[in-house]
Amino acid sequence: MKDVEQILRWVPAGSFLMGSPDDEEGRTEDEGPQHRVKISRGFWMFETPCTQALWFAVMGTDPSQFNGLQRPVENVSWDAAQEFNKSLNSFLPGVGVQLPTEAQWEYACRGPGSDPERQRARYIALDEIAWYSGNSGSNTHDDRQKQCNGYGLYDTLGNFWEWCQDDNYRQYDNAAKIDPLQAAANPSLTGLVRAAYRNAKHPVVRHGLLGFRCLSSPEPGAEPSREAAMSGSESQQGGSPRDRESEWPPRGKNFPGERQGVSPPRLQFSVLSQPHSPGASTPSRMLTLNGPARSASISLPTKQALQIETDCEILSLELAAAPEWAVASGRDQYGLWAEFEINGVRQRMRWIPPGQFRMGSADKREYSYIDEPLQHTVTITHGFWMFDTPCPQQLWEAVGLPKTSRFDGSQRPVESVDFEAVGNFILTLNGKIAGLSLRLPTEAEWEYSCRAGSTSDRYGPLEEIAWYDKNSGYRTHDVKQKRANAWGLHDMLGNVWEWCLDGQREYKKGSVIDPVGAVLSFRVVRGGSWRASARRVRAANRLAYYPGVRIGNLGFRCLSSPSKE
Repeated sequence: MKDVEQILRWVPAGSFLMGSPDDEEGRTEDEGPQHRVKISRGFWMFETPCTQALWFAVMGTDPSQFNGLQRPVENVSWDAAQEFNKSLNSFLPGVGVQLPTEAQWEYACRGPGSDPERQRARYIALDEIAWYSGNSGSNTHDDRQKQCNGYGLYDTLGNFWEWCQDDNYRQYDNAAKIDPLQAAANPSLTGLVRAAYRNAKHPVVRHGLLGFRCLSSPEPGAEPSREAAMSGSESQQGGSPRDRESEWPPRGKNFPGERQGVSPPRLQFSVLSQPHSPGASTPSRMLTLNGPARSASISLPTKQALQIETDCEILSLELAAAPEWAVASGRDQYGLWAEFEINGVRQRMRWIPPGQFRMGSADKREYSYIDEPLQHTVTITHGFWMFDTPCPQQLWEAVGLPKTSRFDGSQRPVESVDFEAVGNFILTLNGKIAGLSLRLPTEAEWEYSCRAGSTSDRYGPLEEIAWYDKNSGYRTHDVKQKRANAWGLHDMLGNVWEWCLDGQREYKKGSVIDPVGAVLSFRVVRGGSWRASARRVRAANRLAYYPGVRIGNLGFRCLSSPSKE
């Protein structure tokens, strides 16, 4: 029996200016005056509007006009949403879901940040965050297709309207408020694609543009730790679901929902994906730490795949057979590794998991080159095995290819190889080892692997990780003499530049998935080298060479990814 899971994001207590400023485009009179509102308690909020899958699992029906399990449930009245909450709360005691008040909804929608940041009509550009009349095709759409806000919440703007708990919207005045809730005749709803916009409908109204999301308020003392809450709000205001910076993103910085290994605090519950009968129960999958407790234990089920989620991190576990080509494999502090062997020479490869990152360098860094901005979100949808070093000379020779390198040494990286020679190496090696499907990484795969979850210019102090013009003695060095990155990859920066598979694409705003640059005449090289300045030895730095170039500071490393064959 398959479960339906719903993720909730932590929204910490705080205050904000509710309503819109006088000069906001599209403003209506009932959005002002702006006034200070304090939300005195944090809460867990559905990461997405309630999906049709979750509604069906709880209610056993689907009233929606636009069908799709991951589409939001719509065509539901306020009364029906309350019935859903009642059923879910009886089904999962302790979850305590309810609709947000209008103030809680607007506070959560605006995301974290200072007053000037929160006062924007939208948290980033409209097309990046919302489905609306200009891009929706007159349909609802699956959740998580647009960019989330700083709390990790998707579709708070667009897709459809969302019911609020208030029985009507209140008349704004200049006085500060604490946890305002209005009781009157017609429940309020939000969603004309600006955070401050307001409307109200009779509680029995139902149509294809109207749905809801829920929140859950923890008991006092059961909130996430301050450290965990900070990781998803104040300290993540510039973060991408994966790395931390000090500033929230709307000015071109990293966006939330993209960090490798770290995301805004999240909670998750599961329900059975079929109608339930009275008294039915779901096996608990939640482990709670209360008060000063620092540890607890729970038995894990025996499954092919398992995901453990906390308010700080997501850990995915999956049973998988070693690759056909592997003569040895294992796990260490960096993650999974596997080795292949040819003519007595072994090459270790590291597993690089799928994920998201911010590609390019941040705006206004004086040392950035002109082709490094605009920083943008890239999703790598497939995992792959990558050489843990640049190709060493001993492996090149074991394949049976003639020596090319200027600097001799079996453990030194191969250099002075053009793009065609690298292709010949890969073709020959793939033909000698069953199941091995080597290729060069794309530029995006290379930078993703180099960063290994970091948003800094480098994955460590320059002297500790790289050979460059100030410490190399103007020659290459044996591989693995410098510190590896978080995924166990050595010499990603410095020693030799590395060929990439694709040409150099033009960076643009917006998110992209598995990008590949157009192959014209030049190919990208990455990483810097023994003769490069520190400015070149950065994760974001880019160069491109004609494929026939052969120089003593240019080598390569390979990856193996069946999904890209």
